[in-house]
Amino acid sequence: MQDMRPEDVRGEWREYYWNYFDGTSRRLLITDEETRFPTGELIVSQTDVAGIITMCNEAFVHMSGFSRGEDPGRAPFDPASPGHAQGRVR
Repeated sequence: MQDMRPEDVRGEWREYYWNYFDGTSRRLLITDEETRFPTGELIVSQTDVAGIITMCNEAFVHMSGFSRGEDPGRAPFDPASPGHAQGRVR
């Protein structure tokens, strides 16, 4: 999984590292800008009992910042989790 790059982010950002259960991590650049999503669009994901993503829709892929192949099998993206509570990803 690729780290986020400063040239892909608008405005000022803070660096944060998202650590996965498998020992890998991803560099996230957190801003205080909210990402608007079209009215009526649903963000859908399904996880197993361990919290690992098993299915997600295109809206989830878009909002998470991951590619389609990266989402399934990863821990869920949670913008309200510690490290995201004060800002938004991209």
